[in-house]
Amino acid sequence: MQRPTLLAVATAFIAVAVLTTAAPADAAPSQPSAPAHVTVTGQDDSATVTWSAGPPVRRAHVTGYTVSVTPTARHRHHSTQTVGPRTFSARFGHLAEATTYTFTVRAKSGRALSAPVSVRYTRPAAHVESLYAINEAGALVRRPVAGGTWQTITGSGSGYAVDGAGTAYVASADGHTITAYPESGGSKVVATGVSVAGRALLADDAGDLFFTQSWSIIELPHGSATTRTVGPGDVVAVSPNGWLAAQTKSAAVLVYDPSGVWQSIPGGVYNYLVALGVDTSGNVYIRNRSTGGSGYFSVDVAPTGSSSLTSLLEPDGVVALSRTDVLSALRTTTWCAAPSRASGSCTPDTRVSSLWQRTASGSVTTVPISGLDIGSDAEAAADSAGDVFVSPTDGPNTGLVRVPASGGAVEQLDTATYDELSVH
Repeated sequence: MQRPTLLAVATAFIAVAVLTTAAPADAAPSQPSAPAHVTVTGQDDSATVTWSAGPPVRRAHVTGYTVSVTPTARHRHHSTQTVGPRTFSARFGHLAEATTYTFTVRAKSGRALSAPVSVRYTRPAAHVESLYAINEAGALVRRPVAGGTWQTITGSGSGYAVDGAGTAYVASADGHTITAYPESGGSKVVATGVSVAGRALLADDAGDLFFTQSWSIIELPHGSATTRTVGPGDVVAVSPNGWLAAQTKSAAVLVYDPSGVWQSIPGGVYNYLVALGVDTSGNVYIRNRSTGGSGYFSVDVAPTGSSSLTSLLEPDGVVALSRTDVLSALRTTTWCAAPSRASGSCTPDTRVSSLWQRTASGSVTTVPISGLDIGSDAEAAADSAGDVFVSPTDGPNTGLVRVPASGGAVEQLDTATYDELSVH
C-alpha cells in the first residue's frame, strides 16, 4: 500500500528566521500602524530584515522606519537603523555564530512610533550539511551528504525535526517530551507535558518547534518552555524562515507569514491533499490526488498572496522541496490509473526516467536518470546542490540511493532502507 509522499525539506547555505510578536488590532489615531509581513533572512555573518507598509492610519503619515537588533551586533553602528518611508529592508552584519538575535521594526510618524513587530534569527554555527533519517532499527541517524559514516543521534523516540544549526529535536515515544540533540553532542530536554503525534514535529532554522494538537498548530518558541497556539491547522509544513502552511478541518489551507498574518486557500481548489510544502517566500506546494478511482496525482503551487492553484507537474514518483526552495521530482516511466492497475490491463513501469527541478524563480530543468526503480514506495530529500537522496522500500533498488542533479546514473550509497529523510 502506498504511503502519502512527503514534501521533504533539505538544507541550504541561506539561513532564515521566525516570528515573535504581532501588532495589536487597532492603533491610537495619532500612531501609525505597525509594519506587516516582517521577515529576516541570513547569509554568512549578516541578516536582512524586510517588511511591508501597514494599513494607512488617518493623521499618522509614515515618515520612516526604525529597525533595531538585540543583543547588539559587534559594532554599535549596526545595532539600530532608521530608513525612509519608501525603504522596506535593513541589513545587519557582524553577527556571531550560534547566537539568536531579535530584530524589531517600528513605523514612525514624526515623533510617534507604531507598535513593535519583532522577528528572531539564529545565525547557525558552522556545520557540515548532513542527511538525517530513521534507520531500520528505529534510531535517528545522520551522515554528511558529501560522504562518510552514519552517526547515531538517539535510539528512541518518534518524530524529529532539525534547525538551521544542525540541532535535532526528538519527540519521546508517547509524544509528551521533546529533547534537543545539538550537533556538538549531548542532549537537553526542552519541553515536557506536550502532545506530539507521530511524525508531526517540525522546526524552522531559528529552532522554533511546531506540531499539531486537536486541529490546532502549537508553537514552542526557541528557548521557551511555554507553548502557544498559532491558529487552526493540521498536516503542517514550515519553511526555514517561519512560513507555515496547514490544512484546516474545513479542508482549506491556511498560510501564515512569519509575523502571524494569514490567508486562506479554499479547499475546493484541490481534490484531496496528500502533502504540503511552503518555501521561504510563502509559495505553497500541494500534492493533490484526484477523487474517484483513478488515483491521479499532481503537484500544484499557490503563489504568495494567491488563493488559486497552478499545476506544475503530474508525477507518479516522489517529490522533495529543498531548503534552497528548489522543488525536485523523480518521474517514473509509465503511470497507470488505479482501476487499470487493479484489473491488470496496465502495469506501471516504476523505473525513474528523469529528474525534474523547479527553482524559486520558476526556472525548470529536466535531466535523464538511469539505474533507479522506486517500486511502490520511497522517501526522498534534496541537498543544497540539488542532489536527491531516495530510499525505496521495495523493487530492485532497495536501500539508499543518490540521484545527481546533473542527471545520469544513480549512486547506491547503502543497502539498508531509511525512513523520514531530510537534509540540513
